[in-house]
Order: sequence, then C-alpha cells, then structure tokens
Amino acid sequence: MTKEMWEFLFSLKAKNVIEQLGACELTVEDLEQIYSWTGQFPSFVQVTLHIEGLSCPLLSFLKEHNIKIMSNHDATCFIPDEVISSIINKFMPEDLPTDQLWTMSALVRYSTHIDCQSVLSSKGYIVYVEPVSL
Repeated sequence: MTKEMWEFLFSLKAKNVIEQLGACELTVEDLEQIYSWTGQFPSFVQVTLHIEGLSCPLLSFLKEHNIKIMSNHDATCFIPDEVISSIINKFMPEDLPTDQLWTMSALVRYSTHIDCQSVLSSKGYIVYVEPVSL
C-alpha cells in the first residue's frame, strides 16, 4: 500500500474512470493512513469473514465514515510460492535457470458489482511476483 498508488486511484475516480473505489482486508490504521494521504476513504471495504480480524473497532469505524462493508471468501494464502515457481519456471528461456524460487509480492483484486443487488458480476486478480533472493 503506497501513497502514490492511492493518489493515482483516487485521481481515476475523480475523472470518472472508475465509479467506486474499494479495498480488501484493511485495518482502521490502514484506512486512516489512506485518508491522511488523499483526504478520502474507499467507498467500501471487503473483509474475509472466516478470519478473526473483523473487529468491533473496524465495524464501528466503517459505520462512522459511511464506508460499505462487503464480505469475501478468498483464501488467505492465494498462491503458494511453490506453485508460482513451477508455473514461471516452465516458461523460462533455456538460457536462464529453471529452479528459481519465486514469491508473490503484490496482489490486486478487482471486481464488478451490480450496485443495488450486491451481485458480483466479474472478479479478477493482478499478481506481481519476483524472485526470492537466496
């Protein structure tokens, strides 16, 4: 989570490129940091309900700042490093090592909702991986 990223995303929202900006698995501290950078909060926050991190302070904060709450059931370990490594190493050029360990360093989840019905119409992920330094 970076200041530049949030400033860019909110600039897209201001230009009506995106209608609503949401985020996943944020804490009260994360939300306060975003507000200090941009002067705005996300429209909604998705939380994983099977994690015990859904605290009363978070729920109170979301309600106080009129931030919608949505649930998801995404796995907390999205793609294990071994799976990432096996996929990437399959497509490595022959002159590069094919036993490199890779790890996911960033994950962006995006989704499209039908607003008044809370229906998820599409969902996707953008993953950034990098080699593990040994």
